[in-house]
Amino acid sequence: MTLFPTPDPASPQPASLFAAATASLALAPDDYGAIARCDVPMCVADASGDMPIVFANPAFLALTGYDERDVLGRNCRFLQGPSTEPDAAEKFRRGFAGGKPFQVTLLNHRSDGTPFCNEVFVSPIRDATGAIVRFIGMQVSSRSLDAEAASLGALRHHFRNQLQTMTSFVSLLGQRMAPGEGRDAFEDVRVRFESMAAAQSEAPADAGEMVRADIILARVVERALQIYDPNRRHTVRIETSPLLASGRRTTLLAQALTEIVIDLARNGMATADGADASVTVGATPDGGCRLAAACAAPGREPASGSTELGLAIAQSLARSAGGTFERRVGARYAIDIRLPAENDLR
Repeated sequence: MTLFPTPDPASPQPASLFAAATASLALAPDDYGAIARCDVPMCVADASGDMPIVFANPAFLALTGYDERDVLGRNCRFLQGPSTEPDAAEKFRRGFAGGKPFQVTLLNHRSDGTPFCNEVFVSPIRDATGAIVRFIGMQVSSRSLDAEAASLGALRHHFRNQLQTMTSFVSLLGQRMAPGEGRDAFEDVRVRFESMAAAQSEAPADAGEMVRADIILARVVERALQIYDPNRRHTVRIETSPLLASGRRTTLLAQALTEIVIDLARNGMATADGADASVTVGATPDGGCRLAAACAAPGREPASGSTELGLAIAQSLARSAGGTFERRVGARYAIDIRLPAENDLR
């Protein structure tokens, strides 16, 4: 039996239904009863020739808008259209040639031309000799792209509003507290919220889309420094170089950089009034990236639970991404995170 990860987090049924349908078809390649009863779109194609569809269940017909007579005998590529990714056919070719279950994400089109984002799960069906005789495919559709984009935009707007509310609430509570570790901890939480808001304000809707991460991260640093050093008692240089990263990785970098700046403020600059400091963000020669901070002050070990936990988070983020984390205090405070090229991560 072939098990796939659940393709739709809102509905845990498709993966198990597909596994059951695959197992049923493996026992009887020409018995489509189990597939016909599934409410998840599925079809079966012959493994020979141009791989014509030999069966499509009612859910498949409802999703695509085609009648059965328009589907049988045709290769599934008829669902592709002008908006379909150019490399989709090659992905399917490699998947079929591999003889193993595979998954492809692409844009298909309904009978009326409406595009829909489509997760296609395919599994080969073998006969008693081990030869592949059928392919079963399951399609899990997203909503139309316009509706999806609108929903995501509304969610992002709501998230930013909630962030602003939490930031204001934490700031107000902190201001009412007496100076000390508790107040500092509230201020650190505020910086984390503010930094998250700064990063999210320019994050792409598609987490895989590439962006100029150095520009977004520079704003994260500026937002934090406005809170920690509003009167600019310290000269802090923000040194950046062009850094392209996916939206997903940029979010990770923003979180790690926020913890670096918190530590710089609390345990670097705080140990020598007026000491110059720098924050560095940019690409490395090997295609990776570097986040660093330095200060013309001796620095100290974490003086509070807030910064100690923050450093542990930064270290964990760096190592989970296959990178390195280094922090030095003594003659001069310095902290440095280096991550490998994004394409090297698996």
